[in-house]
Amino acid sequence: EPTSNVVVDLTASDSTEAVVSKSSLTFNASNWNQAQTVTVSGVDDPIRDELVNSEVVVAINKSDTADTKYAALSSKSVSVSTSDDEANPLVSVATSANSMEESGGQVTLTLGQDVVAVSDTTVTLSTSGTATLNADYSVSSTSLTIPAGSLEVTTTLQAVSDNIDEAVEKVAVSISSVSGGNGAKVSGNPAEVSINDDDDSAFTVVASGDSTIVSESGETDTITVVMKSQPTGKVVLSTTVSDATEARLSTSALTFTSSNWNKAQTARDLGVDQLT
Repeated sequence: EPTSNVVVDLTASDSTEAVVSKSSLTFNASNWNQAQTVTVSGVDDPIRDELVNSEVVVAINKSDTADTKYAALSSKSVSVSTSDDEANPLVSVATSANSMEESGGQVTLTLGQDVVAVSDTTVTLSTSGTATLNADYSVSSTSLTIPAGSLEVTTTLQAVSDNIDEAVEKVAVSISSVSGGNGAKVSGNPAEVSINDDDDSAFTVVASGDSTIVSESGETDTITVVMKSQPTGKVVLSTTVSDATEARLSTSALTFTSSNWNKAQTARDLGVDQLT
């Protein structure tokens, strides 16, 4: 039996996980032998933190307790375990756009998880599709970390420009593996992005002085031919004149390949001497 009021303080060591219904209890000469109850409740949060251990500290409030013998007592603690009710975080990939241009095009890939975790989430990406990695596109990073306490991380998918006339190509970005993140798992479908080509399968023909004039007396002119895009194989252009009695060409064919497609080739136009 205390000689005067004894005040006991109760404090949860981690208030983000557990709280107490009363922060203090008072005992005196009339109620010292009657138990007083304090309820400990878990705190709901949006974090995947699994089982968290903490404690409730029960200590004499020395400034409010006049009984010197009780005031001298040390504090005690009660262990508390808070079980988690969040499911395993689900990680998915999304893209800021479904298509990009070959020349300078890029999109942002966002790796997001639906629940915050207390440990880092490591995500590894893989790609597939008709487009070729490092030839048609590049990814700034295929191994990314969603930091503990965060919901997402981003990387960039960048188009690689070439000189080849191609159909629209597609890239599918998938999550190949996930680790950490308090049991994070893969969710959702791959992110698909189309790459729009900007090259044409064509060639240009330019006559010197914008027109071709030859004479029977030996005056000649030139025609210059060049490809507009890089071919995937050999391209042979036949050269003919509509009236062989008036003009002839120095060559009957021009051959372009993937190594000389952008180098102009010349055919000389010669006049044909006639007796009439």
